[in-house]
Amino acid sequence: MIASASEARVGVSPDPSRVIVTLATSVSAAQVWQALTETSSVAMWFGSLTAELRPGSPARLDFGDGDFFTLDDIQLNPPYGLQYTWRFLGIGPKDAITWRIIPQDAGCLVTVSDDEPERALELSQDLQEGWLDFIQRLERFLTTGQVTRYDWRREFEASLELPDRLPDIWDSLFDTQEQAHWLPLADTPLASDAHFEIDDGLDPTRWQITEVLWNPPTSVQFQLSCPDWRQFTRCYLELFPRPQTTLLRVKHLGWEGISRNEQEAKRQRQRFSELWIKTLQQARQIVEPIQE
Repeated sequence: MIASASEARVGVSPDPSRVIVTLATSVSAAQVWQALTETSSVAMWFGSLTAELRPGSPARLDFGDGDFFTLDDIQLNPPYGLQYTWRFLGIGPKDAITWRIIPQDAGCLVTVSDDEPERALELSQDLQEGWLDFIQRLERFLTTGQVTRYDWRREFEASLELPDRLPDIWDSLFDTQEQAHWLPLADTPLASDAHFEIDDGLDPTRWQITEVLWNPPTSVQFQLSCPDWRQFTRCYLELFPRPQTTLLRVKHLGWEGISRNEQEAKRQRQRFSELWIKTLQQARQIVEPIQE
């Protein structure tokens, strides 16, 4: 264990496309490098790497709850920094991640920057909170040597860039004739008392939709429930305009309340992670022909 004074802070950037978080720590640059690159150390505070980080080889950072990043374009400069690009769930916008390790008289300064050219201000603010949480977990791991990564995330969020204007995408995706081509609707268009169905060999297989609230042309929200769940979850389908594209985002909240068994709640969240990834990919297939 290393007892050290450290401080994490979010850098202020006038450009929402860049998020910067800095950690001042009394541990050495070599120790930070190990925490950022060695699979056994990364698993203690961040997530599980499927392979050692190597230039020219892709990797995956998995959190064990349905969330993951796919990593590519890996560049290493031990022990002073590394770079890679990643996509959340393999489908999100491509972010460029840069870690810098600057040795100082006592310890070092660790900076991570996350760049994504079309990121909106609202999403940048959310990302700042996420990176501050990650680097604080890194700080506690460096200080104590103990596991500091979170067990599983109680919210779910996924997003996908689509190549058209927001109003046109809304019309394409939410036309009553198109909804069942990308959403897992059982029989009727998205409305109260409609149903979602999943055929993956697991239970439950059918959920009731209630409390549908439309806000065209930017969002719709609704509740999902079934007899096997203790309470409903809430889903949000949202469109965000970007300079060159439109972002389609899914938020699915309330996983901690569906079961007294935490592992079952986590398992159901993993199922819906796979479902929402497939759903977003199917939405892209509907929208992309517009550009042809």
